[in-house]
Amino acid sequence: MNNQYVLRAQLIPLNGATLLLPNTAVAEVVHFNDVEATPSTPSWVYGMINWRGLSLPLLSMEGLLEMDVLPLNKEKRIIVLNSLDNNQDMPFIAIVSDGNPHLIKLHEDTMGDELMEEHSSHYIHTVSVYRDRRVLVPDLNAIKESLQDSLHF
Repeated sequence: MNNQYVLRAQLIPLNGATLLLPNTAVAEVVHFNDVEATPSTPSWVYGMINWRGLSLPLLSMEGLLEMDVLPLNKEKRIIVLNSLDNNQDMPFIAIVSDGNPHLIKLHEDTMGDELMEEHSSHYIHTVSVYRDRRVLVPDLNAIKESLQDSLHF
């Protein structure tokens, strides 16, 4: 029997990059819906969306990472992320995906040896390689802290 560690994860396409998130971080993938603009927020915060009766901040990972940001449109997907720190003030956040996420199973030997490449953004925990594709593993706590500071939660 193979005792190899397996992690279920999702590859989230961005404009020019790919995020790698554990399945436990993803609450739901939904179709794009209306965004309510919020005054006095950073350029990487699109505004607020309604999800299951909750108002969630919608952010652009590309904007946060200082990459090219494409305009919002109905073809985009919204990835609702769980708060992994059990913070009831902001139990979920949402990010925009440039397409449908891909479910994957990460085995110990699936990731490349390039783990822990440095990234210039403190919003990225690490950069790695999955099947010849460079993937960014975000630091969700740092992202959430910046959102809370920006939205005054």
